Amino acid sequence: MPGIVAHMAVAKTVGEELNINSDEFYQGNLLPDILKRSKVDSHFKKQGRIYKIPNTLYYRETFDLDQDLNLGYYTHLLLDRYFFDEFMPGITRDPHFFHYRTIYDDYDKTNAQAIAHFGLDVEEILSKLVYNDPNVDIRRLEKNLEWLLTQKEGKPTVLDIEDYISFLEDSSYRIVDDIKTYRYVRKH
Repeated sequence: MPGIVAHMAVAKTVGEELNINSDEFYQGNLLPDILKRSKVDSHFKKQGRIYKIPNTLYYRETFDLDQDLNLGYYTHLLLDRYFFDEFMPGITRDPHFFHYRTIYDDYDKTNAQAIAHFGLDVEEILSKLVYNDPNVDIRRLEKNLEWLLTQKEGKPTVLDIEDYISFLEDSSYRIVDDIKTYRYVRKH
């Protein structure tokens, strides 16, 4: 799954395009990664082409996307689905790849460029990611916030930064289109 910087970059772009700037939207965007449940449960995973992917259709049909928290959660799930089903197969088809930790080091090496490219205000994002929810695993939250602040020097091993940023931009606009289509269909 993409790191927190990727999720916050996509949340910022989606929020700007849909005129959403609530703390709840950003909180929902991080929520799947910090709940006290397993990632399989918190991401509603099903088998994709190679990797397990979020069941976004189930989420969209089950939860009220008029609530910003749920819409943020859905945005997170869509990005993860695109990442696992479309982006990662171009890098590796090894379903155990994420156990090797290489990609997590690459996230740290791409954070500074992604933050700059998307114009992320890290302090503002940190102020939005305040949880008072008994379902949140505080250690997972603290770890994610630490990763948001982590920037390593060096060239990424498996991620090409230009391809990664392009993927995040494209995914953001696909998510916007998905949400607009969902809202249009629901109204008619």
